[in-house]
Amino acid sequence: MAYGPSFGGTSLSGANGTEIEDIKDEVASKVDFSPYLLRSGRALSNSQTGGHRIDIEGVTSGANAATARTNIQAIGKAFVTGASGVLLVNDDRQIDAVCTRFSSTFSKGTAMRLYKWRASLESASPYWEATSDTTVTEAVDEADANPYSISVSNSGDVPVLSTIKVNNTGTVLTNANIKISNATDGRALLFSTVDLPASDGFLYDGETGNFRRISGSAYNSGQLVSIDGSAYYLQPGSNSLTFWSDFSGTWSVEVIHVYRPSFVTL
Repeated sequence: MAYGPSFGGTSLSGANGTEIEDIKDEVASKVDFSPYLLRSGRALSNSQTGGHRIDIEGVTSGANAATARTNIQAIGKAFVTGASGVLLVNDDRQIDAVCTRFSSTFSKGTAMRLYKWRASLESASPYWEATSDTTVTEAVDEADANPYSISVSNSGDVPVLSTIKVNNTGTVLTNANIKISNATDGRALLFSTVDLPASDGFLYDGETGNFRRISGSAYNSGQLVSIDGSAYYLQPGSNSLTFWSDFSGTWSVEVIHVYRPSFVTL
């Protein structure tokens, strides 16, 4: 398995004469340490249920003993106990973590030119995340079926919240009712009596609950209704969605889903 990892921006593969030999990811029932901020800015409380304990084993070498010692010191600085950062693995999965322990020993018989080391980290985050968002955009207008079918694939292995945008690419739409449903789990969102100015639309952030115009101003929270009273998720695998509206006349919109796949483990 090619790890290609980094922690807190410090490369752990190829740089500083360092290569990773193994990464073990243990899904923990509870991780205990002080609160810290996730990449998204959300704070997680101490002893939150769910989390990960991660052990990284690697080797660091140099052309001579002095260079090897300089290289292992650079790795040790990245893994200072209590240091927090993003652990990136395989260039496609990341998790917010805190270092809890680092140790290193030189390998006998190598004239102190090679060090073996181990770093232990903990994360309060229940899941690993992809390193970038996935965006799915569908153009819909009055000539299309109503409701209109949309397929969105979640490449992760857990349900994820998404940001939904409906961007008006046509003329002004007023007092519009829009329903976006996911037949995969039966959940749906109803956006009631919303105005969509030309070249504008609405944005709903499933994680924060923020409901506003794309241009910035907020809608009334009462204009958004969760049909079954629960959050709107994209399930793992293929999601069969529908977009329904009561628009009349000539109209055109873009229906956009933005989400970040998440994974239980590596």
